[in-house]
Amino acid sequence: MTSLDIAFMTVLWNRILERFDKTSVKLQEKSLDLSVAVELLKSLREYIGSIRNNFNDIEKVALSLS
Repeated sequence: MTSLDIAFMTVLWNRILERFDKTSVKLQEKSLDLSVAVELLKSLREYIGSIRNNFNDIEKVALSLS
């Protein structure tokens, strides 16, 4: 793997895991309403889908890191 590949994967996985962590923390709240949980999961799904459209943005960040 090149340093660009590593930087790209680092940026990509950082974005994905950060969002999953924030969603997970919210889902574990005792006072969470079911409708809010559904919206959180929908939002997470949409975010993951949007990452595919942001390939160029991720690549630019990776290029600046490598």
